[in-house]
Amino acid sequence: MNDLLLNNFFTITDLQYDEDNPDKLHAALQLNAAHTIYEGHFPGNPVVPGVCIIQMIKETLSQHFDKALIMVKADEVKFLSIINPIENPDIELDYKIKHPGDELVHVNVVISHGEHTFMKFRGSFR
Repeated sequence: MNDLLLNNFFTITDLQYDEDNPDKLHAALQLNAAHTIYEGHFPGNPVVPGVCIIQMIKETLSQHFDKALIMVKADEVKFLSIINPIENPDIELDYKIKHPGDELVHVNVVISHGEHTFMKFRGSFR
C-alpha cells in the first residue's frame, strides 16, 4: 500500500470483522487535520476531498485483504455532508462485503461518526 495512508493523511486506528459474519468489516480512522492537503482544500475551512474519501475506502479494504486493490466501478457515491477534519477527526467506515465468486469484491460502505452519516458508497474493487 502507499497513497494517503503512508503519506500520513489518515491512520487506521481499528480494523475488525465480525467472525460470525465475515461479510461485515468495521474500520475506525483518525484524520490528520494538519496535513498539507487542507492548505488548498480549503484554507481556514478544511474539508476532506471526495476523491480522498474514496481512496480511504480502497486503502482500508486493501489492508483488510492484505493486497493492493483498485476500484473498477462506483455504482453509487452519495456525499451527505462534508467531513471537517478539525471537527470530526475520527470517522468510522462500515463495510458490507460481497464476493460473487469472481475476482471482484463488491462493497457497500457507510462513513459516519456516531449518529452522523457523511457518505454512502457502493462499488467494486479488484
